[in-house]
Amino acid sequence: MTDFRISGYDAVEAWVQRRLADPFVQGSSALDEIRPIAWDFELQSELLQVIAIVEEIATELTPRAAKLLAAIEAGATLQAAELDRPDSSERRAPAGRVTRQQQLL
Repeated sequence: MTDFRISGYDAVEAWVQRRLADPFVQGSSALDEIRPIAWDFELQSELLQVIAIVEEIATELTPRAAKLLAAIEAGATLQAAELDRPDSSERRAPAGRVTRQQQLL
């Protein structure tokens, strides 16, 4: 499992490095200061859970997702001209929701 990466991210290695990191290095939050003094049963259990999750992703979910993506890509497609054009009421953002354009103003 140590060679499995998700978009280049090694989840198992990152998990281990975060647990073994120097507690005196400034972290991103106060939670980073909560660290075990020594490797214990709880950490061992957590590591086994992380490995089990990564193993399931690598052996079951990733191949199924690849098959699903291939089926979607091989399926029928619609051209933009085949779609109905939205009217002005359908183009408005939902009430109470700030659009990206409004954020920039």
